[in-house]
Amino acid sequence: MHNLIFRTLNMMLGIGCALIYMALIPNASFASIMIGLMFGMIVCNVFHVIMHEVGHLVFGLISGYEFLSFRVGSHVWLNINGKLQHKRFSLAGTAGQCLMVPPMLQDGKMPFKLYLWGGCITNTVIALIAVGCSLFTQNVYIDLVCYLLAYVGFIYTLQNGLPLKLDMMSNDGFTIDSIAENDAALHAYWLQMMVTAQLARGVALKDVPEEWFIEYPYDQLQNQMVAAAIYFKIIRMMSKREFDDVEYEIENALQRNVGFVGVHKYMLRCELVYCRLLKGYNVDSYMTPDFKQFLQMMRNNVTVMRTQYVLNYKNKELAQRYLQMFNSMAKLHPYTVEAEDERELIRLFDESMKQKEVEELEDADRDND
Repeated sequence: MHNLIFRTLNMMLGIGCALIYMALIPNASFASIMIGLMFGMIVCNVFHVIMHEVGHLVFGLISGYEFLSFRVGSHVWLNINGKLQHKRFSLAGTAGQCLMVPPMLQDGKMPFKLYLWGGCITNTVIALIAVGCSLFTQNVYIDLVCYLLAYVGFIYTLQNGLPLKLDMMSNDGFTIDSIAENDAALHAYWLQMMVTAQLARGVALKDVPEEWFIEYPYDQLQNQMVAAAIYFKIIRMMSKREFDDVEYEIENALQRNVGFVGVHKYMLRCELVYCRLLKGYNVDSYMTPDFKQFLQMMRNNVTVMRTQYVLNYKNKELAQRYLQMFNSMAKLHPYTVEAEDERELIRLFDESMKQKEVEELEDADRDND
């Protein structure tokens, strides 16, 4: 429903800009109007995405957080030992992301609202400045730029500020509401940020302190933050090669209707597919249209490439193509230790399949004898 609302608002923006353009510049051609609006919208959208993440960065620093990474689109600038490194990474449902290392919990508490509201605050301030500028300018082109900046800014504020649980990732407003529910949700939020920081620092997920992964109350399993913590707990089991436990925990979480966001739900299915194929089981029941769509949407993700590799293992040409893509993206992955873990899972799968091929040949020879 919210997508329809925002699409309607954007359509109204386009119509409004076109009418203003034609009124102020009556001789302008339809083509010049459309090109101008499209270019203006693209520039304003990119600008507001960047400034939204800058807002998180600034207010995060004010709140005592430490800068970790800044992403726009698929371009990531990662803080590694005080030096910025450019990497490539994309996440379905997000146009950008500023990740920071939170302060340690004090009596189970830490600041989070100002950091998470920072993006919306920045978009709103820019929109208000644009409105103010439009009141004092006599230039039609500057007026149009101000109109676009203000409108896009307010739209971004609404899209990120109104609590919305979206298909893949929830927005800032929903995240804030989820964290504010109770101390368990706050701990879960702290955990996922600290795990990401450890990965960036080269600490393997299996080596992240065990005591960070606490048990959460059953009545909190629908909470988005708690669900994210359970997701990381399962991925940690995968890193420790506890495949039976991974299968059990995923199936158990799905039965208990844990409130995973879309990205985490499908990434866990990737792990389930791997574990089942490793044991030689059929996975056709998991290959639903929505899962296939997710694999396509996240095709440049190293975990998804590993999943595609094992799914197409018997098609040597296609599998080799996915392996080459994996090797290319692994070099640019922000978290080297995570890419290496994925590479090790591919190697482990290769060894297992080759061993099974040898056993099948030996069985066939015995049958012939």
